[in-house]
Amino acid sequence: FNADGSRFIFLHRWKLEAGGWETRLFTASPDGADICLLADHEIVSHFDWLGSSHVLAWARYHDVGDRFFLYGDQTDARAIVGDGILTRDGHCSYSPDRRWILNDAYPNRDNHRTLMLFRPEDDTRVDIGEFYTMPDAGGEIRCDLHPRWSRDGTRVCFDSTHEGERQVYVIDVADIVAH
Repeated sequence: FNADGSRFIFLHRWKLEAGGWETRLFTASPDGADICLLADHEIVSHFDWLGSSHVLAWARYHDVGDRFFLYGDQTDARAIVGDGILTRDGHCSYSPDRRWILNDAYPNRDNHRTLMLFRPEDDTRVDIGEFYTMPDAGGEIRCDLHPRWSRDGTRVCFDSTHEGERQVYVIDVADIVAH
């Protein structure tokens, strides 16, 4: 649900007979009325509300490629967020004060996942960690970081297997987000 509870968001995803997936991103009123199609592409992924009228989501557009986009709910507004800086899909979420985006990335060639903060107002990215993921831990036993904020926005929590077993970790980011 958005910040004021007036809209919710959902993915409509289906598998193609030829393989692969198609996905659409919708918003609607709590009673299911006023449905709005925000994105209709083969790739639409992780998302978060920015207040009550905007949605950040990873999507693919053939004219610009894969990016994070900020959509205006119930409008045609669409803007790229973090162009050239947030270059990989991840589990994005806004800080409680909505000034920062917390995001992770799927494993790179060295099987490391990056955990990062991004401040849209000035395109500042701060990598707060890089965590090894076991390459044989795929499918149902894989461990995405799934980062999330503390309620006061001074810490982030994430899942990881970088020490050989699945654990939950906390990083203090108070000094970073204070700027």
